[in-house]
Amino acid sequence: MIGLRALLPGFTVERFTRQHWPEKALVVHGDPKRLRGLVDLPGFERLDELFARANDHVVAQLNDPKRGFSNIHVQTNGAPSLFRRGLSLYAPNAVLGGKQTARWLATLEDELGLDRGLIRPAFFVSPRGAGANLHFDSQESFVVQLLGRKRWTFAPNEDLAFPPGNYVAGTPPSAELKQLRPRGFITRMPKHAVTVTLSPGSVLFVPRGWWHQTLTVEDSLHIDLTMQVPTWSDAVLTLLQRRLRAQSRWRKPMTNPEWAASAFDQLHAEVDSLAQSMRAAPSHGRTKSPPASAKARAK
Repeated sequence: MIGLRALLPGFTVERFTRQHWPEKALVVHGDPKRLRGLVDLPGFERLDELFARANDHVVAQLNDPKRGFSNIHVQTNGAPSLFRRGLSLYAPNAVLGGKQTARWLATLEDELGLDRGLIRPAFFVSPRGAGANLHFDSQESFVVQLLGRKRWTFAPNEDLAFPPGNYVAGTPPSAELKQLRPRGFITRMPKHAVTVTLSPGSVLFVPRGWWHQTLTVEDSLHIDLTMQVPTWSDAVLTLLQRRLRAQSRWRKPMTNPEWAASAFDQLHAEVDSLAQSMRAAPSHGRTKSPPASAKARAK
């Protein structure tokens, strides 16, 4: 058995998508043997082989008491020594396995109504005592614990739902986040936060924007199945751009400011026409991605 039913013991696809996806966190524990085929990674005794699966580079996470939290890109051949020096390392776009892994990911994408390739696998290696400060991410993810134990504390984001960017508490927000949340964000985990310890076989679903922080109880290896699920604004902007680019007047360079007044009236008509066409062709609940151009803007 592969897919959501194996990943989340006790949950059918319908139950998970109805009760949790994509807005509510979930933690399950179970026998790690059920995850065979999803991932095939060496352990701590073969760090060189493990980081060889990192593909092109590794991100080292620095957590300096004075300078705060930051990420730096490092070469894969230097990653084992950095881990032994106490740094957590993140390998985006990692190679988890072969054909069986591809089947797992394809099944998960079908069950969640996602385009092929939208789930991006990565792995985290963290030494005992390391951790991540309070932060949120602008993507959905399944955290799958493989080795060791890691403590997670998480809570819904009551400052800003579905944020369009990542943020670490206590750091300057991006211009877009600042505009959306002028009063700023919390600097401490909310009192109603939940704390869990993930052990081999545990799976945590982290919705987009949820606050979380971590502490590694013992040397830890987990994979992160991240999903940048397209938003409604992504879909609408992509469709509107396609509609406008089909007309020469909208492809014309902006050299005549006097045309702006009539352009707004024409834009209103185009948006109204687009809304009518979307109403006539419902998506049936699927969360398919917009074209590649829209994906690139969201990354």
